[in-house]
Amino acid sequence: MIARAAMACCLTVVMAASLWAGEPEPFPPASSFRQAISSSELRSFLNKALDHLENVLELSAELTSDDTTGNRKGRLQLKVYPEGKEKAEQHFWAEGWFQLGSDYSLKDFSLRLHNSVQQSESSTLQSNDIL
Repeated sequence: MIARAAMACCLTVVMAASLWAGEPEPFPPASSFRQAISSSELRSFLNKALDHLENVLELSAELTSDDTTGNRKGRLQLKVYPEGKEKAEQHFWAEGWFQLGSDYSLKDFSLRLHNSVQQSESSTLQSNDIL
């Protein structure tokens, strides 16, 4: 019982002290961020990140249209080089083919995943890598 009274008294004192101290100053996150890192440092960091992405990712796409029906066919290819393009023999890639209707609805889609590391003949059939 005495412990509860002591805790309530301490809590009351702490609350009263915070009220006497007044309003805390608002934390301005934008200005704190600006003080911590300059815009040139931020640009440098982002440029390094983009350079790294360009070194490990490659994306290509093509889209053709059929003038008579309005359907469109396309192809996407994404290559990932886990150790960078300087070790291009080690990479993964995905190829996708799709067909869009004249109302831009997806009519057909296929995706094939590849690995540059040669798999043994006894592992899986070639058709297993098609989704």
